[in-house]
Amino acid sequence: PSVIAASASRPFGEAEATALPVTSSEWQRFDVIILGDIKPGALSERDWSAIREAVTLRGAMLVCVAGPRYMPHGHSSEILQDLLPVSYTPGTAARFDTPETAFNIQLTGTGRDHPVTSQSTSRALNEELWSGFQPMRWRFSGAKLKETAEVLAYAHPVGSPGLTSAISPDGSPGSVEAAIEQLANQKNIEADNAVISTIRSGLGKVLMLHFDQTWRFRYGAGDTYHHRFWGQVTRWGAGPNLRSGNELVRLGTDRLSYTPDDPIEVTAKVLDKERRPITNAGVEVEIWKDGERLRKQKLSYR
Repeated sequence: PSVIAASASRPFGEAEATALPVTSSEWQRFDVIILGDIKPGALSERDWSAIREAVTLRGAMLVCVAGPRYMPHGHSSEILQDLLPVSYTPGTAARFDTPETAFNIQLTGTGRDHPVTSQSTSRALNEELWSGFQPMRWRFSGAKLKETAEVLAYAHPVGSPGLTSAISPDGSPGSVEAAIEQLANQKNIEADNAVISTIRSGLGKVLMLHFDQTWRFRYGAGDTYHHRFWGQVTRWGAGPNLRSGNELVRLGTDRLSYTPDDPIEVTAKVLDKERRPITNAGVEVEIWKDGERLRKQKLSYR
């Protein structure tokens, strides 16, 4: 069979490939790169370098899905170790062991308002959906969360009690102090038991799933939550849907129509000839009516 290298340049409907991108420039055309439980030799040093450049200089997102065989513990690549939101010790042994027999996914304070973990516009329903997914059976553990990383969701062992208020009905000082201590400990619990974490890396971002069973989101619900989750991941990684422009400049608004009282959000993605984001482009928005300019507003880099 012929070898078809992955490329973001092929026409829609012809995206399937049998090999990795051939050149660094092809790697850098992807907005989102997803790596599963791949063998350490699956990517060359040149591939890792291209991925690092795509993330840190081009603003792409890297998603790593942990697996019991190799990801990430089987990889000694310093680039991967630098990019991930966790620090780990590489080794050759598989990691089929897991801290608990089964766990539910609980959102953190950050995760309750994050695009990746948004399954519903209702905050209460969103939390209920996540905690109600089928229990997961494996997760990568033993790694240390980096200082600048954020935890979006953590593992809560099936059958163990949840976080409850330590304040007694009388509100005595002792019980208040106990509550403050418990809430402080919650941050450590979330970090030690993270199942979804993220970190900024240069101009891009890295998302790590510490478990490999998002397919369990489909139990009793079909594709709804599974598709929505991966759709949210890729949308967050690729950025907003910018409808106008060309290969190097894209422009768009958060909505297509507005009432007079609505706030308007305008987003521009501006790249140089090497497809690197231009951070000082000096983009301005002008509002016109009947041939008269009503307002000019400079955009700030995000």
